[in-house]
Amino acid sequence: MIPRGRFAPALLFVSIVLLAGGATWLVGSRLLARRAAGAAEPAPGTTKNAPQEQAAPAEPELRSVTVTIWQRATTDDVRLAAVPAQVVWFDAPADRARQIAQLVLDGVPDAKDAVPPGPPGLKLRDVLIANTGTAWVDLDGASLAALAGSDEEYALVGALARSLTGALEDVRRVGILVDGGPRETLAGHVDLGRTYSGQEWPTTGGDDAAAPAPQGEGRPGSAPASTPAPGATPVPAPGAVPAAPSEATGEGTKL
Repeated sequence: MIPRGRFAPALLFVSIVLLAGGATWLVGSRLLARRAAGAAEPAPGTTKNAPQEQAAPAEPELRSVTVTIWQRATTDDVRLAAVPAQVVWFDAPADRARQIAQLVLDGVPDAKDAVPPGPPGLKLRDVLIANTGTAWVDLDGASLAALAGSDEEYALVGALARSLTGALEDVRRVGILVDGGPRETLAGHVDLGRTYSGQEWPTTGGDDAAAPAPQGEGRPGSAPASTPAPGATPVPAPGAVPAAPSEATGEGTKL
């Protein structure tokens, strides 16, 4: 049997050891909790789990080129005048064709001795290029009602044909559609039952400058046309494939 006097110091020693161990565990647990909380909280002025900013992809640079846009000469009712113009280079030939056709209708700003071939308000619906090399320019029918006579009709078709064949390597002839389909004439004068190279129209300052301006039935594309010009491509029926056109040479920079 252990005397009471000897047991009391041993019990006191064990109690002190247990209390010290418990205090150490408690302090260590709190330190670990604080460290974990500090790692989870964002630093001052920062956002928690903020995604890294990615640089926006660089936009492709647009390249411009100079082409010849044909307009109606102010010195003559029928002759076409060449006007240099800057256009944006698009990869798709049809996109370049739409841009050129729109310039023909709107007119080149600050053009000298040249005006748009038709009245303001002519609307372009679309330009499609067939694999045969024929560009089909689709015009809005309602806007064509503003055409004032045969002179504007001839100048409009000629300017479109000469501008597109001269500026685009993929285009050798040009046909005109109205509201997405064929029509016999543009507005009663120009035959739309065929296509044009643009070379049928006289120009100012060119090899044909000395030739008299065509009149009446002798004008390019006069309707009705009993015999299409050599190389003319008939307007196809809806869904039909146009016949292959002949080669035609145009002026200006080829795109």
